[in-house]
Amino acid sequence: MIDSFFGGSNSFLNEPFLWLIKNDAYTNSYSIHEFSKLPLSGNTVMSGRLIHITKLLIKALLVTLCFIAALVSVEIIGQKSYGRAPIEHFILHEMPFRGERFSPDLWVDANDCRGLSGEECAEKEATCQRGPMVRDLLISYLTPKVTIRANVISLIGEKEYKTNINGQPCDAYNLGMCSGFRIDYDALYVCYDQKGTVSAAGHVQH
Repeated sequence: MIDSFFGGSNSFLNEPFLWLIKNDAYTNSYSIHEFSKLPLSGNTVMSGRLIHITKLLIKALLVTLCFIAALVSVEIIGQKSYGRAPIEHFILHEMPFRGERFSPDLWVDANDCRGLSGEECAEKEATCQRGPMVRDLLISYLTPKVTIRANVISLIGEKEYKTNINGQPCDAYNLGMCSGFRIDYDALYVCYDQKGTVSAAGHVQH
């Protein structure tokens, strides 16, 4: 079907080209077959290029439409299977926590309100300065069953408050308003086992 659409003797895209040839000066005395052996006029060459470009544009459009249809299908399946669309979830709840390497100095500075008014401090704490460092922090530093509490404290300081993760009280650190529509605060949580070793770590929206 696609071949007949883009090429072949019955292709509708070839018909304008034949029409242009039949109206060329050469075709007053030569057949289409004989015409192909003759030098082409400038108008005919230009018309052929336009037809070729048109074919490429239509092919690109079809590929784009197929890609969009595939994305929509994935979103619908994800919504029905998991209650959320994968791409939407990634953009709203994962991307805000990626993109920067962890820096202890930047981490501390994000919640440093010295010299700021109460309103200025609240605004600074909400800006998600820590957010983009979270993924690197989780992957490179907060390794479950390996990292001990003392090392965590040396990296990101003492806990700022406690949060409940799956029934377990865990240390929490403010990240600001990062995920979703940025109307609620996010937190980094770090849970420990009885030996004081990291058992779980991640981010959660309150």
